Amino acid sequence: MAREAGERRRLILSFAYFGLLLASYYLVRPVRDALAAGLGPDAIKYLATAVFVTMAFAVPVFGWLVSRVPRTRLLPGIYGFFALNLVAFSVAFHVAPCDHWIARAFYVWTTVFSLFVVSVFWSFMADLWTEEQGRRLFGVIAAGGSLGGLLGPLAARALAADLGESGLALVAALLLAAALVVVFALLRDAGARGATDTARLGFDEPVGGELLAGLTGLARSPYVAGIATLVACGSLLGMLVYIELARAAATGFASGAARTAFYAQRDLWVNGIAFGLQLLAIGPLAQRLGVRSVLCAAAVVVAFAFGGLAALPLAGTLVGVNVLLLMLGTFLHGIAAVIFIVPLALPIVQKIGYDPVHFGIILALNIAIGQQIPPAAAVLMTVSSISGCRLRDIMRYNQWYMLCMFIMLQVVT
Repeated sequence: MAREAGERRRLILSFAYFGLLLASYYLVRPVRDALAAGLGPDAIKYLATAVFVTMAFAVPVFGWLVSRVPRTRLLPGIYGFFALNLVAFSVAFHVAPCDHWIARAFYVWTTVFSLFVVSVFWSFMADLWTEEQGRRLFGVIAAGGSLGGLLGPLAARALAADLGESGLALVAALLLAAALVVVFALLRDAGARGATDTARLGFDEPVGGELLAGLTGLARSPYVAGIATLVACGSLLGMLVYIELARAAATGFASGAARTAFYAQRDLWVNGIAFGLQLLAIGPLAQRLGVRSVLCAAAVVVAFAFGGLAALPLAGTLVGVNVLLLMLGTFLHGIAAVIFIVPLALPIVQKIGYDPVHFGIILALNIAIGQQIPPAAAVLMTVSSISGCRLRDIMRYNQWYMLCMFIMLQVVT
């Protein structure tokens, strides 16, 4: 953690900076996805092509700016530009709420926005902190992004019906403006650290480099090329799932506000589960087995998951829903789990033709089992508090009851 007052201040600012940045993005991402679903799943492949073409032009322009504009002007300029874009989209959504061309432009813009702002953030952090400080503090800074990734979807889900696309875009612009204020504070703090640090950081000088230096670096480094291939494969798989999810959202929700709330719920759970896995599973496994083993294991799991969905769509979906519900019941109280999972899972099970009453029975059984599994184990904690017995003694007899419930879950599923 931070070892001095100045370092602690920069850590707090960096934490807030990343949190505001991702909260802004995850506030408009459900809007983008809801608009894309409204355009129809077949339109998404053309929008993805438009994103590729836009990025092919934008990346060289960005490289040119980085090589010539000092970071003290480049960073505020980038975030100010995107904030003004959000204000313009807010006005456009208000004036022409059902215009398909505005929806298409917003989809492409949001995707480009997500790629640039995060890369610019980490580039700034790499210049702001030394290697030793980064090893100590980047995990804390990343937690700020995780918090923003949870607060953004929560706000989108709560405000979608009242504010609509126009209001959410304006709120996202305000969050991005707040991030811009933090950027100025960090730049001012870096300048106040003295001439030596300022010269080392080089914020008053352009980064330099060539227009297409990234592509030449990709060709020269097998390691970077491997990372690029991994990202490309992940993007391809993600797009396939995205199109099917858009198809389900288009048929399951009649209004744009309902689709926005659905996608916000999805982002909330994806980010929450990812944060939990990183905290409880990925980190310990990476330390014990190594990053290579964890990446290979993740690829195998994804391959089996897609294979199962392709061979048995209904069974594969139900297995995934069961795993999600069990994890949910393990960490949350039953009522909270129902409130969070039903808006996300119900349209999916209806889309595949599953009976909602049958799904409700599966939901109740999964949560009932999850409530008896540590670390939360709300039911076991209640029984232990009332009876005065230790959890170990209760589990000795309760395991047979849980086994019967699990068998019943398989029969019902």
